[in-house]
Amino acid sequence: MMRCSRVVEYCFKYVLKGGDRAYVKITIRGVPKLDDQGREVFNLDEIEHHFQTRYVTSMEAVWRLIGYHIVELSHEVQVQYVYKPGGTRVVFQQGREAEAALAALRMPEKNMLTDFFKLCAEDAEARKYCYQEVALHYAYSKKKGWKKRKRQRKTLVRVQSVLPRDRVGFALRLLLLTRPGPTSYQWLRTVNGVEHNTFAQAAIALNLMESDSLWLRTLQDASNDYKDKQFRRFFAQLMFHSLPSNPEALLAAFIDRLCPVRTDAPDFASRRRRALIRIAYYLQEYNVTLYEVGFDVPRDFSIAEHIEDLQRQDDEEEQQMLTVLENGVPRRRTWQEVAKTERAKLNHDQTAVFERIADAIDNPLNADGSRKQTLFFVTGQGGTGKTFLFNSLISHIRSSNKPTWAQHQPVSLHCFCEEAGQRILRSESPTTSPKKIRRPSISSRDMQKRSAMPA
Repeated sequence: MMRCSRVVEYCFKYVLKGGDRAYVKITIRGVPKLDDQGREVFNLDEIEHHFQTRYVTSMEAVWRLIGYHIVELSHEVQVQYVYKPGGTRVVFQQGREAEAALAALRMPEKNMLTDFFKLCAEDAEARKYCYQEVALHYAYSKKKGWKKRKRQRKTLVRVQSVLPRDRVGFALRLLLLTRPGPTSYQWLRTVNGVEHNTFAQAAIALNLMESDSLWLRTLQDASNDYKDKQFRRFFAQLMFHSLPSNPEALLAAFIDRLCPVRTDAPDFASRRRRALIRIAYYLQEYNVTLYEVGFDVPRDFSIAEHIEDLQRQDDEEEQQMLTVLENGVPRRRTWQEVAKTERAKLNHDQTAVFERIADAIDNPLNADGSRKQTLFFVTGQGGTGKTFLFNSLISHIRSSNKPTWAQHQPVSLHCFCEEAGQRILRSESPTTSPKKIRRPSISSRDMQKRSAMPA
C-alpha cells in the first residue's frame, strides 16, 4: 500500500508547507519578571504569536478559497497488533516504575489479541475468522473489546509487521494469519493434539516456516574448517543473521562440536546447557537472547554467573590462536595440503586466472626458449574473491619452496633495499616483523643525497 501522507506532501508541497517564521523570545537569564505579589509573570499573547508566525502562501490561499479536497478516505484502516505473551505495554509515571510493574502483574493481560481470544471462546461465529479477518465483522474498543458490527463499513485490515529476527513474534504472526478461531496462546502452540514449547515449533509442524537444509550444509562445511571456538561463534552468528526455523535441531546435530563429551557430565542435557551458555555469551554482542532466536529456554535464562569464566576461557583460547602457525604453516598441515585445499575452493573465473599465473611461475619458458608473461594485473569488483585468489597463489608458490613477497600496497622502498632483499631471500611476509632483521640506519645527509639522485 502506498504511503498517502508522503504522496500528498509531495504533490501539494507548497499548500501543506509549514510556517517560514519562528517566534523567539529572549530574556535575561536568572532575572524573571515578577508581579506585585512576587510571582513570575509569563506574558504569552497567543493571538499575537499566531499572527507573527502564520504565513499563508498564495497557493494555500487559492486552495482555501476554492475549497478543493486533497485527501479522501475511501476505507477505514484497522491496524491490529501482535502481542507476545506478557508483551502488553505498561504506561507509568517517572519514578513509579516498580509500582506500575506490580500493578501490571496483578491485573490480567488485556489487549487487542487477548480480547480476540476471549471473543473466539465465547462466540461460535468468530471462530470462523483468522486474526486479520475479525475486524471485517467486529469492531474493537479498548473498554468493551470486540463487538459485532451494526453497520458494515469499508475496512482494510493491516496486521502489524514483525521482523523475522524476532522469531517469537514472527512465528506467532504466522499462526494468527493462518489458524482461525484461536482461544489462547496455548491453543496456538497446539498442533494435531501436541502442544509445542514454542510458537516456532508449532509453525514448523504446520509447514509455515522453511527448511533448514541450507544452514545444515553450511554448518557442516564450517565444522570442517573452524576450530571449536570459531565454530561456536559462527554458530551463534548464523542463529542471529540467518534465523533458521529449527535451531534446536541444528544444536542437536552439532552438539559434539559445540560441547565435546566430558566425563563429569556426559549426558545430552548437561552438554546442551553448556552449549547454550556459550551461544548466549556470543549473542550478547547483538543484544539478543536465546529465547529471541528460537531456542526452547525460559525467557529469564541468564548467564551472568558464567561471564567471568567465559571471558577467561576466551582469553586462553585467543592466546592459543596466536601460536596457531608453525613456520608460517597451520599446525599439523604442510603448504602442499594448504595449497591443495585452497585450490579446490576456487570458482571458474578464479581458476582461469590461477592456472595462467601458476603456469608462468612453474614453467617460465616457452617451447622456443622465450620467457612467458610474468607481470599480471588482476582486477574485479569488491567481493569477487581477489584476496582469496592471491592467498591461493601464495600457498601454491610456498608449496614449491619458492620465495614469496606479498605487498599490500605499492610503497617506496628504495631506501630499504637491504631489508627488502633479506625479506625476499628469507621468504618472509612483509606483514611480519622478524626480530633478526634490522632496518639499515640512514642519516639525513644520505637521505638528501638519495632524493637528489635521478630516477
